[in-house]
Amino acid sequence: MGFFEGNIVQVSSVGNSATVVWNPTNSGSTFGPLGTIPSSTASIGPVGIANLGPQTIYVGGASVTVATGLPVPPGGQIGIRRYSYTPGVASSNSGTISAITATGTSTVQAGVNTNITVY
Repeated sequence: MGFFEGNIVQVSSVGNSATVVWNPTNSGSTFGPLGTIPSSTASIGPVGIANLGPQTIYVGGASVTVATGLPVPPGGQIGIRRYSYTPGVASSNSGTISAITATGTSTVQAGVNTNITVY
């Protein structure tokens, strides 16, 4: 089984300003380059984030910075085990995860990952 569950994966190009890489807002529509979360999804989580690009990304909330974000090196992956979002319960902008780079850009995948192991 791959890192992501089913087809709930969003792909973003992250640069040196905070960019949303995971948006669970469930309207059943496409969020531009972020992909689609099916309206039939009852609950979403946990979330995995993979850095497919050449730059280190820093992951956090909407106002993430290089100083405040969790670093994910090129080729690295992180899992947010306690992340949970139920469509229709939270406001339209809650639950988003953002990323930023110090310089350059990196391609980031974020999606549902039920295979996260805690060590």
